[in-house]
Amino acid sequence: MGNRTANPTYTAEELTYQLQQIKARLLMVDSTILPIAVEAAQMCKIPLDRIVLFNPVAGSPHDNLQDLVKYGLGRPPSFRDLYLKPGEGRTKLALLSFSSGTTGKPMVVH
Repeated sequence: MGNRTANPTYTAEELTYQLQQIKARLLMVDSTILPIAVEAAQMCKIPLDRIVLFNPVAGSPHDNLQDLVKYGLGRPPSFRDLYLKPGEGRTKLALLSFSSGTTGKPMVVH
């Protein structure tokens, strides 16, 4: 699917709309919007253990980015660089970006 950022002032309903559109399976959030992210995840049936915090929060049940990086650095590499073949750039999605302006629901920008 790709990655996507959301406006931190979104309501749970607005965030839910975007999560549904991109078929999100994981959320990485700042702790200040965790309640909104949890509500949106529940509406989208995203398991709460798939919410990752950018920074550690004492007592939080959610993983955080620093711990995941530390975990990953202790493991052998399990990826390889992706290179597109000639012409594939016209058919592969690299980034899905929503633009909302003042017209309401986000518009997909290609």
